[in-house]
Amino acid sequence: MLSIPIKQTIKSAWSVAWTHKLLWLLGLFITSGAFFLDYLIEDWTELTTFRNTVLVKLNVTLNDWRAFLVLFITFVLLSLILLIAIFAKTSLVAALGKLKSGDKLKIGELLKIGWQNFGKVVLFELIFGVINLILFALVVLFIPSGGLMALFVILLILYNVWLFLFRHYVYCYAVIEGKSAINSIVAGWKLYIANYIDLTVIKITEVGLWVVASFVLILSLILIALPFILLGVIGMLAVGQMALMVVTWLGYIVLGTAFLLIKGGIQVFFLSYLTNAYWKFK
Repeated sequence: MLSIPIKQTIKSAWSVAWTHKLLWLLGLFITSGAFFLDYLIEDWTELTTFRNTVLVKLNVTLNDWRAFLVLFITFVLLSLILLIAIFAKTSLVAALGKLKSGDKLKIGELLKIGWQNFGKVVLFELIFGVINLILFALVVLFIPSGGLMALFVILLILYNVWLFLFRHYVYCYAVIEGKSAINSIVAGWKLYIANYIDLTVIKITEVGLWVVASFVLILSLILIALPFILLGVIGMLAVGQMALMVVTWLGYIVLGTAFLLIKGGIQVFFLSYLTNAYWKFK
């Protein structure tokens, strides 16, 4: 029998996300970082193509300073987006800690706490990321060998499953408890191991909730888009192509804004959901 009431945990997370909509703005910036990670994952799906592309790009870069400059600027911008996402998540976890203590949420104070903990959060994310990059590099390096590549693919998958199971609790210990990066990693893993059945069910439930959230997001966007589709058709018939173009661009702006805000709210819900589990077992 589970020690944590899943239904109550979900209800509590929903209450936090719905009541504190200002936090959706922080969730929005976490979403921007997720786009970056999704972009990388999509590029990594075809490893042989990726490996050959990298070799070609490096060769071009070494012989063309303009290509190197574009590559460097792209890397800096994407790194900045990822750092902003980490900072937003750190501030959001701080907000959840404040709510637990019964304190009022002040964005300025949350950003200050986020900044104070930013360094150690980046440090443990860097540790996790470097290990990921090393494993991925080994996968790419041993593509021709087949067997070794399969071994490193399995290790890469197992490593990321391991991170998936306890990573959020590392954030909680670092930001809410004020532990160092290394101590937070150790404490987060110990928390998971001590309550592995409940916390594994929490993570499995999280996957199911993401499916539901994705469906709700798509349905919401369709409902928002319908009036613009109708207006576009009417405008085109009554005025012409110009009206259709104006309505289309307006629709893109509204849909894009709605998508980011809803995704931000979803991020707040899931972080609250996982933090509730942390409070239960810490």
